[in-house]
Amino acid sequence: MAHPPEKLIRRPAVLDRTGLASTTLDRLIASGGFPVPVRTSPATIAWRQSEVSKWIKTRPRAACGSVGQPEVSK
Repeated sequence: MAHPPEKLIRRPAVLDRTGLASTTLDRLIASGGFPVPVRTSPATIAWRQSEVSKWIKTRPRAACGSVGQPEVSK
């Protein structure tokens, strides 16, 4: 039984899925902290969706009461 082909996603989709800024993504790639893109044509790159999903799953979650949590006044 053949596996479905790997889906490739372009930069706007990667930025949307990860919530990263473009410059942060570039820094992570340069430092080896993000999956390396695949060249799909001389002027185009994309990422394997499975590798981006795996990277997202390895990110630590924010602690309760920190990022994105409203402060409760007493």
